Amino acid sequence: MKNAIEWLSFLGSYVGSKKIEILFQNLDIKKNPVLNKNDTDTFVQKYDDGLELTFTLESLFDSSVNYPEEALVLTNIRFYLDDNKKHKAFTGSLPFGLPNAMDKKTINEVLGAPDSENAKFRQFKWIKENTEIYCYLNESDLVVILSIKMLGV
Repeated sequence: MKNAIEWLSFLGSYVGSKKIEILFQNLDIKKNPVLNKNDTDTFVQKYDDGLELTFTLESLFDSSVNYPEEALVLTNIRFYLDDNKKHKAFTGSLPFGLPNAMDKKTINEVLGAPDSENAKFRQFKWIKENTEIYCYLNESDLVVILSIKMLGV
């Protein structure tokens, strides 16, 4: 990645917009995502950067934004904070000033108590700045995935 990225500013932008062009340029993404027949979401994977972008068909959510028909809207950004079978660990700047290596205690200190949690899947959720923030913990209580999602999708 070339520069620190203000991730939240890209949520809600659509493929073909200037914002997504800038994001793709910063991430060195050469091809626009394509929606497969009968799918409602498509994904752009940056395995070496520990990053996944989710684009959702605009007709699936209620929005005050007037998107072009059939637009693919960036609705979720997932950061892999630990190497796994597919992704290397993300090393760029995270939203909300979160550190790249953090445990449950650290993320709670930064974001406050979670708005909801699913202990079975070790998943926690916060709602901040019109965004849903999810984190997934490993058995050692370290955050291994951080996801920011457009609220209401």
